[in-house]
Amino acid sequence: MVAALYSVSAVRIENGERAALLRFDTTTELPDLPELLAAYAADYADQDDVLVDVSAAPAA
Repeated sequence: MVAALYSVSAVRIENGERAALLRFDTTTELPDLPELLAAYAADYADQDDVLVDVSAAPAA
């Protein structure tokens, strides 16, 4: 298995642009990702101006 770095961020969007980073987390453990996403969903689901972004990259 290839090691990966998973990142999750919440960004406030204003006028179609990223305006403010609200939260940022990383993990190298894929099983931790659903828990992170659930926490973001609980915190930001009712905020229409927040984008939750998930990305993965090879870990160094």
